[in-house]
Amino acid sequence: MVFKCSAPGCKMGYTSSVKDARVTFHRFPMRDPNMLDIWISAIPRDCTKWRPTASSRLCSRHFVEDDFVLKSRDTSRDVGKTLKFRRLADDAVPSKWPGYDPQCSGKGTRKNKPRRAPVKSRKSLSDQSPQVFQRLEVDSDEELRLLSEDVVSSDRELYKKLYKHTLPEGFSLLRYPKVTLAKISTSNNNGMDIFASLEVEKDLSFRIYHRHTRIENLSAAYCLSSISKIRSVSEVINILAFLISKDQILEEEICGDNA
Repeated sequence: MVFKCSAPGCKMGYTSSVKDARVTFHRFPMRDPNMLDIWISAIPRDCTKWRPTASSRLCSRHFVEDDFVLKSRDTSRDVGKTLKFRRLADDAVPSKWPGYDPQCSGKGTRKNKPRRAPVKSRKSLSDQSPQVFQRLEVDSDEELRLLSEDVVSSDRELYKKLYKHTLPEGFSLLRYPKVTLAKISTSNNNGMDIFASLEVEKDLSFRIYHRHTRIENLSAAYCLSSISKIRSVSEVINILAFLISKDQILEEEICGDNA
């Protein structure tokens, strides 16, 4: 699978970007909720409800050299041997954001986040048992399983997987005439009103609507591996989070005008 960087403003992995063999892609610490929250807080993203999935990745451009482990620390074998693939240290936190412009995003400069997680909150690899290295292989198998559960190849498969998935609050899943996720509001005077929706065709092409206006797919490019078709359940969930964030921004602007 070709991974794409989830960092705002970063195009590594996209077909339009220049390929760089030195750049590696790293998964989010999904098994460590505390570390995951630290990573999410460190990423300067406008959509505050965005959450990474099993297929989400950050590229190595967002880490410093000290964040990487290049030598094996397995005390049972191969201590000091150069790893075939470098990996992130357990306390590594993304801290570099090339290509991100806070002025263009409409947000101010973010507060500085810790570049490293507190060491006392995580065991160093040198203190861990050999089983941890065996678990890395198990984790890789688990990751492949999660990826297969996330990826879709038809609208029918997408509907079946979304039906079992917990959707963001306020959104409903419809099957006909096309797979649609809609945020519906009811009014005693005017009937139902669709605030936001994602409509997916049989070929997985899609359209995004917000407040009765179509939004260009490119606006949600950071959620997608392709701006023309849906490829996974996680892309759908992230588009819905994107629509929720637009509602929040609009409400803040309305409150500001009325102040």
